[in-house]
Amino acid sequence: TDNHPKSNKKTHGQVKFDSIGDYSINIMVVFYADTSDYWESKTIREEINYGISEILEKNQVELAQPNTSVYTV
Repeated sequence: TDNHPKSNKKTHGQVKFDSIGDYSINIMVVFYADTSDYWESKTIREEINYGISEILEKNQVELAQPNTSVYTV
């Protein structure tokens, strides 16, 4: 998060292993953006999420995909 040009450099971002759910491992990412514009903050969040996805892909981390099975009788 600290590499994003709009992240607040005074308050470093935090990434924490938050909890284990029934079907998930929950990671919490906290950062502060240098903007008061709601839509710009959503764009910054999206860019940081894409950055996280790129890091996972680079390290060959595969995430489980949710699925649903429908059976007809």
